[in-house]
Amino acid sequence: MLNTIFITGTASGFGRATVERFARAGWAVAATVRHEKHRHIFDALPQVRVYVVDVTDHQRVHAAVKEVWSDFGHVDVVVNNAGFAHYGPLEASSPEQIRAQFDTNFFGLVTVCQAFLPFLRLQGSGTIVNVASLSAKMGFPFFTIYSASKAAVAALSEGLTVELAPFGIQVKGVFPGTHATQIFTKMDAGGGEAAHEYRPYLRHFIAAQSGISQVSSPNNVADLIWQAVHDRSGRYEYVAGRDATFLIALKRLLPQGLWKAVQVRGLVRAPSKGQLRLLSRIMAGTDELEVRADPEPG
Repeated sequence: MLNTIFITGTASGFGRATVERFARAGWAVAATVRHEKHRHIFDALPQVRVYVVDVTDHQRVHAAVKEVWSDFGHVDVVVNNAGFAHYGPLEASSPEQIRAQFDTNFFGLVTVCQAFLPFLRLQGSGTIVNVASLSAKMGFPFFTIYSASKAAVAALSEGLTVELAPFGIQVKGVFPGTHATQIFTKMDAGGGEAAHEYRPYLRHFIAAQSGISQVSSPNNVADLIWQAVHDRSGRYEYVAGRDATFLIALKRLLPQGLWKAVQVRGLVRAPSKGQLRLLSRIMAGTDELEVRADPEPG
């Protein structure tokens, strides 16, 4: 019987790379996509079966999990990857945008976990991998809602590592830094009149991202998920990307006031060429980062 993995949000980015990583290793893969137009993206991989699932649709998630269990007979690993990024000033973000961010990034993940847990508990084994973000460990300006949703994922994951251990279920959290995914092209921007007051600072923030020539490949995260799935050391947090490792260490090292001052300076001044070169060296990536050209919200 083949090892089986279930992965959400596989049309691009980390999800797609993870499907390919496990399929190449001989695993059976149940992959979800949000839109019908992506149903056939893995036709070249015969051991991959695709399900059209919006993780915010509670009933569809539970129905899909039952389908997957019927189709495969068991699931060894569940990877919660589906998500998107809302960016923009909090003041300019609508209640609907904020709820949508949490509905996908947090509540959708919770629904997937709840749907699988009765099966995994009766099975007496399984691993849940929740893809969070570097933003879960440090809040970035204009990504405050996204950061909050990912911090909720991190807190949930850590609690579940203990809560589910008596049933033989492992829970892991993965924290990627900046990678060459479509997160900077599929952002749900804050809008409204208030957004114009923040525009100069938002431009500087986006310029720092778009000025980085090369970042890590999504394959880096897929490899880390593979490592997490096979790790029996008791470790439950995995950081992906040199920038994430560097920034987490820097935040721990610097006094809070200095850390804040560094971030504020990055907002009020456009990044210099020297700063961008330094950031690129820290990244030491191989893939191009695509960033929305006009950062003006709304």
